[in-house]
Amino acid sequence: MTIAQLTNEGEMEFFEAFLKFFDNNGVPQLHPIPILNSLIRSATGTQLNLLPQKSNSWVLTRRFFLGDDVSLTSTNSSPIIRYAKNIEISVELQTTRDGLIFPPFISIDYAESNENNMAIENGSSFRNFHTYMYWQFQELEITMAVLCPLSVLWAAMKAYSWGRRSGKASLLNATTVLQFILYECSALGDVFFVVLTAMSCWITFAYKSQTYPFYSILNEDQEWVLMTYLVVTVCLKFIALIHTLLHMILQETFFIDWERQLARPISRDVSKDRKEMPVVVWRTYFVANEWAELRCVRATSVGLQLLVVLMLLEAFDFMRFSVVQPGFEEGSQILDGTSLTLQHLFAVVVFFYILTPILQVAVVERMITDPFHNFIDLCSIANISVLALTHPLHGHYIHGRSPHGRADTGMAEMNDFLQKERDDLCGFRGLEPTSHLQTFIVNLPVTLRSRYDEIMMSMRNSSAQVRLSGLDQTTAKMGATVQAREQINTLFREFIDHSTADMDYTIRDRSFAEALLDTELNDTSQIGNFLRDPSEVGFSSCFLYGREWAHFSFEAMLFVLLYISLDSLTFAAAIVFCFTHGLIGITSLLCKNHFVKSSLVDHRFLI
Repeated sequence: MTIAQLTNEGEMEFFEAFLKFFDNNGVPQLHPIPILNSLIRSATGTQLNLLPQKSNSWVLTRRFFLGDDVSLTSTNSSPIIRYAKNIEISVELQTTRDGLIFPPFISIDYAESNENNMAIENGSSFRNFHTYMYWQFQELEITMAVLCPLSVLWAAMKAYSWGRRSGKASLLNATTVLQFILYECSALGDVFFVVLTAMSCWITFAYKSQTYPFYSILNEDQEWVLMTYLVVTVCLKFIALIHTLLHMILQETFFIDWERQLARPISRDVSKDRKEMPVVVWRTYFVANEWAELRCVRATSVGLQLLVVLMLLEAFDFMRFSVVQPGFEEGSQILDGTSLTLQHLFAVVVFFYILTPILQVAVVERMITDPFHNFIDLCSIANISVLALTHPLHGHYIHGRSPHGRADTGMAEMNDFLQKERDDLCGFRGLEPTSHLQTFIVNLPVTLRSRYDEIMMSMRNSSAQVRLSGLDQTTAKMGATVQAREQINTLFREFIDHSTADMDYTIRDRSFAEALLDTELNDTSQIGNFLRDPSEVGFSSCFLYGREWAHFSFEAMLFVLLYISLDSLTFAAAIVFCFTHGLIGITSLLCKNHFVKSSLVDHRFLI
């Protein structure tokens, strides 16, 4: 369309707009639509209709024109023509759910030109329909305003719990403040993730399934706010993920061997002196390798999850749900970029990304494999307990003491042991004499931790004095390591058997408040606590498996952000896959190095 066509070849025309609707009796009615003309000026020359809507200074008219080649004078032979450059029809839905709208209005922006045959640019924007959903976006802001202060309280509680579990004399110090900031990043990232996902999915699918107009899409400014939230969420979740991985890397693990030395005769004459044979260490190495394998096991498979998401969105064409039009018909197709919005893309992609791991956990974990209960059984058969400290004074304990007293035996006798357990002809595996429960959440007394630190410090000082190099240095250091391991093993065995007067503990159930807040409400600095863990999988928090939420939520946000930025599901999936496996590889290497130092297991026997 040219400017000459808008001016009707020199004849200026005025128009009035009306909205046709039907009343309750079905009688057609006409409602005049007001015009927001950008040319309206006050006596001082202020363009009143360019002021924000909240100023209530708009001047609305009834008539408008498309082209004007009469009122303007030119300084040369070419006439100046004023034409309607952009016309927008703005519609705002009422907050009721009956599909009613507020009276619409038309906004017209004019431009001037002296070329009569110039084509109008951006013809597609000649008629734009805008719907406003300020009330829905206000609910987002209100929800954020309520949950963000709660996240601060939650972060303060987590920092307080961290200080107590770490044995800090003063909870107001630099490390506790740093932990508070990191926990706040995690809590705030979770708030953004949950609120954005819930809001986007709800509005998107409600918009497509509505019968009467009630939900509408976000406008451009609101989508920029949503994009800002998304970027901030990815940054916060990444900080929380690094904090979680560092927490897992720095945990301390020790394997308590309950096997006792056996006295064997040094000659065929059994009446002569006997020699105590050392305890076989292969059981410890075997359990340590199994523990190391569980360290990087996740509840979901990232590769399988991304593959299923790509299959659902592209092969099965569920991406059509992101088309901005009501209904879920299969005929909906993505024709061009104008038919998509950030809100719909975010909602559809994150919905299917969240749906996939739920099926993985429900099917694979519940029906196919359960590595953690198998590991508990292995500890009982190997006669080895595991003490994993996620904090200096807090961690998890797996009681693997064999009810038969020993595990260094042959195949036939081991089979007899298992048969006795099945027939209830022996004691229980649990820590308590009348219980089968083997997993506990532990809070150690300060004296036990002090004694443990003294032994470890003595070992490090002895190793530092070694002047050899190469294999000779490794062999020399192993002497100090073996001695320290025997001392720590004896220390923990005596503590668990209540054999020391100054170090003791009680066994009790975890209260509802402690489980809800994930903290201890009692003072455990003098007498430790062993809190029963009926789920028997609480120690999974020592692995990636128990920290799945930190990985999953970050990967979901990163996948959505990459897809929106690159406009390619395949590239986004490839980047997320490579990044995740690279990060897990680095984490596994760092975990192994610290695991060797804390468990005092020879690294040469770790696979």
